[in-house]
Amino acid sequence: MPKRSLEDMDENELAEKVAQRCYSLFSSLPKTGKPTEHEWTHLSCVVCVNDAGQIDVLSLGTGTKCLGKDQRCSKGLLIQDQHAEVIARRCFLKYLYKQIDLFKSIKKSDIITSVCEHSKKFVINSLLKFYLFTSHTPCGEASILTDDVKKCKFNNPTKCLSKENGLYLKPGKGYQTDSLSCTNKIRRWLQLGIEGCLLSQLLSTPLYLDGIIIGKCSARNMDTLECLFSPCQILFSNSQFEYSPEAVSENSKSCSNSIGWISDVESFVTTDGYLLGKTKKARLVEKHSPPISKYALFKSFLRLKQLNNFSTYAEAKLACKDYNVRRQQFMIKNPSWIQTNPQQYYQIKIEDDEK
Repeated sequence: MPKRSLEDMDENELAEKVAQRCYSLFSSLPKTGKPTEHEWTHLSCVVCVNDAGQIDVLSLGTGTKCLGKDQRCSKGLLIQDQHAEVIARRCFLKYLYKQIDLFKSIKKSDIITSVCEHSKKFVINSLLKFYLFTSHTPCGEASILTDDVKKCKFNNPTKCLSKENGLYLKPGKGYQTDSLSCTNKIRRWLQLGIEGCLLSQLLSTPLYLDGIIIGKCSARNMDTLECLFSPCQILFSNSQFEYSPEAVSENSKSCSNSIGWISDVESFVTTDGYLLGKTKKARLVEKHSPPISKYALFKSFLRLKQLNNFSTYAEAKLACKDYNVRRQQFMIKNPSWIQTNPQQYYQIKIEDDEK
């Protein structure tokens, strides 16, 4: 039977095929870090589909945990937000850095086609469509509006920053987090580009998601999600993740680990923001930082950005002129948005011998 092109596939078929590819990839990963018999987790992936209908998973993440404000690392060595969507997106950033590196060195890449003659930035194949797959409705407003249990969990003064703007903080272990919900973060990616600030200096145009695909779960409402994530296309799969809360026993608890996977690069497991198996002494040592920590991603950026004189992460972010214009417009529309203190968390430095 000939392969069906993207144009020939209807929305339901595309959603099912993407879900199955993501679930199959997860099943193929090593057992380390996966939930035990009485645990559940969430799964998210960034997927690209070409015009011929070929589906490739570019990154994968699992997880439901978030570090409290008291555990946040000023050097960017730990992963504060370990929710599946955030892990998958950070792994996707690492994938993009790898693809840029490949194109620079051997002029070959799975997604990059050329370098823009004017800007000298890298051009993503315009025939590719990018989707965020998630096995569950994202936490925050998307879940609150469709799930009475989560509505009670999030609608309290410590987690609800602004009902009018739909801003909610993630719950955390111990101290309250200062990390906004996945709904809030996804909406920001849709407005500014999923590539973020640093990569915008390397890519010729912002990289926007073409759609969000949500697996079978207890709470999802098409009208609500289309409104929240407009103008992004919303698709539903009827396939359930084997470790979703609905698929495991009633008294199960959430898995404390997060798995990250980067296509053609590596996979890893974190717990409480650091790499699984690292001693307490090693957790805040640069060389033991997870490959998608702020520190590690900044390091990847500096290796690729030629003629840079950035001494800190903060300086690199300030140089993203086009992105910062979009960000300023976004902040005007979202005045209650939490902004990271650059003096406290953006003074990250990479020593010359580390680059």
